[in-house]
Amino acid sequence: MGLPRFDGICGSLMAIQAYPYEAAAKKWRALAYGRCAHLVELSRSGRWKQYYSEEQFLTHMVEALRAAQTWDRIAARGESSEPAGQTSH
Repeated sequence: MGLPRFDGICGSLMAIQAYPYEAAAKKWRALAYGRCAHLVELSRSGRWKQYYSEEQFLTHMVEALRAAQTWDRIAARGESSEPAGQTSH
């Protein structure tokens, strides 16, 4: 008598165990990109001048881009740990 097979379940569990915070990382990545989009819109419309000096605005833009890049790397860890043939989308 052999052990029961859980092929599909085991692959999913391995992905969850490999990177348990993937969903949270993707949410933070989406927020970081939303912040970038907001700053780009402020830049295009010129409204940034109502809220920031040029130096402050550029600092915020650089920080937003760095955060987006950081969350990209973090979220990519979870995406790369998925078993072959499975996607998170």
